[in-house]
Amino acid sequence: MRATGVFFVLFAIMATLVHAQPTQAPQKPELRVDVSPAPALATNGYIDGQIVLRIQLLSRHPFEALDFKLPQIANADVIELTRPRTRKVTGYAGQGFVFETSIAVFPERSGVLTIPPVTAVGFVQTEPDGELQFDLASDPVEIKIAGISRHYDNPWWLVSDRVEIEETWSTPPDEIRVGELLRRTVSLRVWGVDAERLPELEHGRTRGVRVSLAGSDLKTKKSPDGLVAHATYSWDLAAEPQQVAFVTPISLDYWDPSEHRQRKAALPALRLEPLPADSEKIAADLMQEAAQNREQSVTITAVLAGALSLPVCLALGAFLLTRLPTPADRRLRATVKDNSAAGLYQAVEDWLSQSKTSATDFDRGHASRLRIARHLFAPEHPEGASESQVVSDAYRFSRQRRLERLLDRLRNLWYV
Repeated sequence: MRATGVFFVLFAIMATLVHAQPTQAPQKPELRVDVSPAPALATNGYIDGQIVLRIQLLSRHPFEALDFKLPQIANADVIELTRPRTRKVTGYAGQGFVFETSIAVFPERSGVLTIPPVTAVGFVQTEPDGELQFDLASDPVEIKIAGISRHYDNPWWLVSDRVEIEETWSTPPDEIRVGELLRRTVSLRVWGVDAERLPELEHGRTRGVRVSLAGSDLKTKKSPDGLVAHATYSWDLAAEPQQVAFVTPISLDYWDPSEHRQRKAALPALRLEPLPADSEKIAADLMQEAAQNREQSVTITAVLAGALSLPVCLALGAFLLTRLPTPADRRLRATVKDNSAAGLYQAVEDWLSQSKTSATDFDRGHASRLRIARHLFAPEHPEGASESQVVSDAYRFSRQRRLERLLDRLRNLWYV
C-alpha cells in the first residue's frame, strides 16, 4: 500500500515537471501576445487599472534580423516592465529561441481601450545556406474600461487586486514606559500600482498620544507580471504619563478589479497603558549621556588644540631649519683648508654657485669676498680675509636669506 502511494506521488511530480517544460519550438517563428488579467477581458477593466501584455516571439532557429514594434496605445499610460531580449531555451523537445518583453498599460479614460497589433518582421537562419523570412502581427484587442464606481466611497481612487500591510514596533506596545518613544513602522505592498499613484498614509492623533512622522520611503519594483508599489512609513509615538491611550488604526481603501468591489487593508487600533518610568534606567542613561558629552568635549578640545598648535609647530620647525647650515654651507667649511687667498676665493665662488646666490647680493652686506679679491688683484691691499671670517659671513648670509623667504611665504599664506 505504501509503495502504491509513493508511486502515485512520483507520478504526480513527473507530470508536473512535464507540464512545466516549454512546448516544442515551432519550425516557423510564432508571435504570442498574452493579455491579463483575465477578468478585464471577460468583463471589463477600470481607469488606472493595470493591464499587462506579455509578448513572445518563438523560433527553433536563431534570429538573424528582427524588426519588432510595440503598438502605440491611445488614452493610456504605458510602462515597460522588462527590456526586450532574446534568450535560448532548452527542454525535452529540443532547443529554441525566445524574443520577449512585457509592458503595463494603465487606461486613462473609460470606454473601449484598443490595443493595436504587435508586429515582428525579419528572418531566421534555417541552415548554413537557407533563410526563412517572417512577417507577423498579433490580433488587435479591445477591452471595455469602466470609470470610477459609484459604490466607491473614498476620495482617492486606487485599483489593485492585492494589497498587503503589516507593522513593526521598536518596543512591544505592552512594555512601553512613561517618557519613552515608541516607533511604529508600517510597510505597504500594492500590486498593479506605481508608487506615485499611492495615497499618503496618515497616522491619526488621539488624546493622550503625541505622534510625529519619522520618515517615509516609496519605490516601485517591476517584473514580467506587472508593477508592485512598496511604501514604508515610520512614526514616533509618545504616550502621556498616567493615562490609558488608544492608537488609531491605519487603513487603505482600494478597488479590487477581479471582484469588482471595494476592499480595505487595515491595521487594528491599539490600547496603550504605559508602565511607570524606570528610574534606574533613566539615571543610567543620564550618566551615559554625560560620559559621552565629556568624551566629545575632550575630543573637540584636542582637535582644536591640534589645529591651533599645528601652524605654530610648523612655523617653529621651519624657523629652526633656517638656522641649520645648508649642504653648500657644510661643503664650504670642508673645503676652506687652504689658507691662501686663491684657495679661499675659489671656495667662496663655488659656494655662491651651489647656493644660487649672486656675488653682488653677498658683497652688499659682507666684506670677506671683496677683501680676498683686493688681496689677490690689488697689491696695495696685502691683507685678505681669514678662513673663519669667510665661513662666518657665508653662514650668516645663508640663514638671513632663508629666514626672509620663510617670512614671505607666511605673509602670502596669511593674505590668501
